[in-house]
Amino acid sequence: MALKALMLRQKLDDKKKELEALRAGNDFDKREAELETSIAEVQTDEERAAVEEAVTAFEAEKAEHDAAAGKLEEEIRGLENELSEIEAKQEVPAPAETPAQTETEERKVNTMFETRTRFSDMTIEQRSAFVKQDSVATWLGAVRNLRSQQRAIGNADLTIPEVVLPLLHSEALRSSQMLGLVNVTALTGTSRQVIMGAIPEAVWTEMCANINEIEFGYNEIEMDGYKVGGLIRVCNALLDDNDVNLASEIISMLGTAIGKALDKAILFGTGVKMPLGIATRLAQTSQPESYPAKAPTWVDLHTTNILTLNINSTSGTSFFERLVLAAIAAKPHDAANGNMFWVMNRKTRLTILAKALAFNAAAALTAGINNEMPVIGGRIIELETTELQDYEIIGGYGDAYKLVQRQGA
Repeated sequence: MALKALMLRQKLDDKKKELEALRAGNDFDKREAELETSIAEVQTDEERAAVEEAVTAFEAEKAEHDAAAGKLEEEIRGLENELSEIEAKQEVPAPAETPAQTETEERKVNTMFETRTRFSDMTIEQRSAFVKQDSVATWLGAVRNLRSQQRAIGNADLTIPEVVLPLLHSEALRSSQMLGLVNVTALTGTSRQVIMGAIPEAVWTEMCANINEIEFGYNEIEMDGYKVGGLIRVCNALLDDNDVNLASEIISMLGTAIGKALDKAILFGTGVKMPLGIATRLAQTSQPESYPAKAPTWVDLHTTNILTLNINSTSGTSFFERLVLAAIAAKPHDAANGNMFWVMNRKTRLTILAKALAFNAAAALTAGINNEMPVIGGRIIELETTELQDYEIIGGYGDAYKLVQRQGA
């Protein structure tokens, strides 16, 4: 019965799209206005005959169009009625329960998908219940149906159900190493985000005296919205698999791809149709033309915040001494909550650990276990990408980097 309902929904969607295309593909109003103008401008018998012929053809075409649209509307109503009957038969009356039992069960159903972390962390029962939801089942059915379609695929054909988005976000957060470290704000569309500057200290005064006004500096940065995505190929064998495995693979592939793209954008984004990356901003030698007028004053950081330390020509103590002094350039937005991170590839990380052995073997062992930078502290993040060369390190405080995410996406 559930399969028949799924087929009916797919057929109903196709009919509605066909009706929309039929209505959108005509220009009867424009043509009718042109014919009215032509009738008013008729002067000769030949012109009158030509206009009458055009009016006759127009009325015949419009009548044919209206008949086709009426037929589709009738078919849609029939499919909707049939689907309603099937769904009504699927509803099984629940046995009598006490109010306390009912409330407990409702809370369990409502929170089962809200408290999840990842699709793979769900129990078998939770995953099975998840893919049986109407929106998810329709989505997976549409994925399978595309294999037999020859037409171009539109944006609406594979719209991911809203209930899947939290799982996709969790998968992206798992695969991204930077998303959990930076300052993420959820906004709707394009916005002018008010950014607060340094927080001043409060003023001591007499108990009954007037309160002193303290100045908070504010700036505006216009945050625009872009999307990250890509085309993935799904094996036919997976399309023939069950819904749980198909959904798991799609969510995993999309989430991992998005997570990797986020990491690269946060560090190396060009700022064109994507976020501006940390390394890209620090390397700027002049203020960009597109820099917002009300944004914080642009500062040239490429000489103060991009430093060169020869990792191979210094001993452990000398190297870490220079590294500590270099880290002074990085300043947290909020010293109380500032957590430092260090991004590098594996070769760089192991070389630093070797330097730490010469400095302090205990510090090197602790850093190796906890993924922390020896001596200075801060989380070490290994990232293998062509943009990050050997012995290049990007370090700083994630709370000073603003990343805006469209709410609900």
